[in-house]
Amino acid sequence: MEEQRFIALWAAAGASSGQDKPRRLFRAIEKHYGETHRRYHTADHIRHCLTQVDLIPDDYPHRVAVELAIWFHDVIYRIGDPDNERNSAEWFKEQADGDLPRDIVERVYRMIIATEHREPPVTLDVAYVVDIDLSSFGLPYDEFVVDSRLVRSESTHLAEAEFLAGQREFLCKLLARDRIFVSDLFNGLYEARARRNIQMSLDAIDAESVGQ
Repeated sequence: MEEQRFIALWAAAGASSGQDKPRRLFRAIEKHYGETHRRYHTADHIRHCLTQVDLIPDDYPHRVAVELAIWFHDVIYRIGDPDNERNSAEWFKEQADGDLPRDIVERVYRMIIATEHREPPVTLDVAYVVDIDLSSFGLPYDEFVVDSRLVRSESTHLAEAEFLAGQREFLCKLLARDRIFVSDLFNGLYEARARRNIQMSLDAIDAESVGQ
């Protein structure tokens, strides 16, 4: 991950501190994403997501908030904890309160919570963050499969049958949506391929379940 990019982002968000705080914060973020129990929710995932942030028009007014949400959305990750996104949002808020403007803090907090993917986003800023978090579903199929395997290897608390059942439920919910990617930008880039990838993954899960 890029330290100078993060420091510049923190300043662009309206920080009242100098560079020392974001430099310390970057090191803390880097340490979290480098935890040994992680396989998918790593710095590589954040790097990929940042390449997607770079596709958002420069003049989009909430671009800084979107990027902040991406940096922090998986910063807390404990295996099997259903509150990882909320805990990540809380950790961000603890670091930002008193330094970043309150409206930015609340906006980013809301966007991080949205990466629970329980409901489709209803605002464009949230849509960008959620779409970016899901953008790996639109990768070429072999890369999508690699990411799926990393997610599985991270889920050490689940037996194979339990993991497959949960994965199938999540994929079916995505496929049932009118749009997996809500923003026009990412819908145009990834919707068709993501639907093909998900259907192929469901077919593979069903075949594996039959063989058990």
